[in-house]
Amino acid sequence: QLLYSVISFLLPAFVYSYLTEERPLRDVGIYKKTSVSAALLAVLILLASLPLVGVLADWNQHIRFPAGLDASIRELQKQAEAMTRAFLRMPGIVSLVFNLFMIALIPAIAEEWFFRAALQRLLIRATGAAWAGIGLSAVVFSLLHGEMLGFFPRIALGVLLGLIYFLSGNLWLSVLAHFFNNGMQVLLVYLFQHHHIAYDVSKDQAVPWFSGLISLGFVVALFYLFRKFTAKDNAIS
Repeated sequence: QLLYSVISFLLPAFVYSYLTEERPLRDVGIYKKTSVSAALLAVLILLASLPLVGVLADWNQHIRFPAGLDASIRELQKQAEAMTRAFLRMPGIVSLVFNLFMIALIPAIAEEWFFRAALQRLLIRATGAAWAGIGLSAVVFSLLHGEMLGFFPRIALGVLLGLIYFLSGNLWLSVLAHFFNNGMQVLLVYLFQHHHIAYDVSKDQAVPWFSGLISLGFVVALFYLFRKFTAKDNAIS
């Protein structure tokens, strides 16, 4: 997992940034200052989006592909879920911290640098349109995860992370939001395994469609606030 994150995403993104940017670390947003308010809003955006992502996930799960392909996709999904369950066996606090590092922190840094700071910037330059660059990089982000039954909700997450990075220019804000999304799932699995909560995050549960609309409204409002705070941060920087 560590080698996959570093070799597939972090190293190519690092090399690309050094070859194409005048001031690589500064230009991709490594040194950008941010306020606590902007960081909190980045996390709240991901939290508020969960019902919307849940609606998309439920819809995506019910998409039917041609017979042979459908069976193959669902079998691959079962194998991926089995591997994830094996990863997430956490008998104690040490294994929780280890998984937060391996499944949440390292992928958040590596994937955000690759998909947002490198690919998204490249696609925005190539297309001349921010929305095209953000959308296309989100599609590639979802495709490379190789889970067709989670394809559309992952695109939505990619768009949210792409907007956080685009509006702030701060790589650490999208890393924080990505880490929160992954880390929250790891923590919920740990709490469920140790009988601290009754909610099993690994089980698919239907989400009412209207909660997705409410979620979308909150996300739009939070992005409005996020844009105001990050504009102030950028002016100070």
